[in-house]
Amino acid sequence: MKSIHQILKPARKGVRVTAAALLLAMAAPTAQAQMRWYVPRYITGDVGGGLQSIQFNPRDGKHKAGAGFHLNGSAVFMFDAHWGVSAGVGVASYASKAKFNNMKESSVAYDTNLNAFITDSALMINPDYIFHTEYKDFTEKQNLLQIEIPIMAYYQFPIDGKFDVVGRAGFKFGIPVSSKYKLMSGVYETSAEFTDLKGNNLNVEIRNLPATEMRKYGFSTVEADKEKGKCKLNPVNFSIVLEGGATYKFTKSLRAYAGINFSYCLTNLHKESIEPILTSDRKYNGTLHSDRVDRASLISVGASAGVIWDFWLAHYKTKSKF
Repeated sequence: MKSIHQILKPARKGVRVTAAALLLAMAAPTAQAQMRWYVPRYITGDVGGGLQSIQFNPRDGKHKAGAGFHLNGSAVFMFDAHWGVSAGVGVASYASKAKFNNMKESSVAYDTNLNAFITDSALMINPDYIFHTEYKDFTEKQNLLQIEIPIMAYYQFPIDGKFDVVGRAGFKFGIPVSSKYKLMSGVYETSAEFTDLKGNNLNVEIRNLPATEMRKYGFSTVEADKEKGKCKLNPVNFSIVLEGGATYKFTKSLRAYAGINFSYCLTNLHKESIEPILTSDRKYNGTLHSDRVDRASLISVGASAGVIWDFWLAHYKTKSKF
């Protein structure tokens, strides 16, 4: 006769198999649900360039747009499989040129020592005189390098297992860190117009004027390539941004990106100025900090390429083990 232990042994084995099957059945939907509700988080990086110009309209002159580059990095936090938000930091360069030919400007100068150089001692010159500058075949180049902080909405849509369409739209803050001008070619000629104490124009002769004083009182020609300096711009600017492109999946967590981008600055970079490009005391201000410009902006249209890394995937897989 079989003992009770021998009779119940098959039953206990069946209970264990049934319990294991139930646990697996319960765990499978849980794992599927976890993967279905997984929300990726990305680190992105891209580099590119194209038309990246300082935009302005110089009075009595011409503007030529320039080219530049950008380098960006950002973090993307997804709300679901399609929508998210991104924030990051980058650096970008912009350039432009201003051209003037046979353009004249005048400003009021003051000097009480002029009468020491007058041949006719009976004449007394008004210490206020008119200083003239004429620019001939004159080209000035401007360059800007700035830090940019973009904040944008992010969208992605899968095409197949390898390709996705992605896009971003939002705004960015720009902080100039280097802004310079340099004269590339041409000359500017200076001259002076004198009046007597009653305001009558005088055709006076300057006598014994040392060569070192010629430029001080006008009557000189200066090669344009000798001037360079810093552009005076407002410290912060604000732009709208649009980006679009496609990604290719190399691995589950790494994708390559290629796309196009557009941005336009809504704020004025130009600091208001009433001074000419070249002042009567021979201070060269540069085109962007003169009364020749009312408004300056930034525009960029170009292409970029980079990578998108789903850094959260490895962390998620570790946490989701059971």
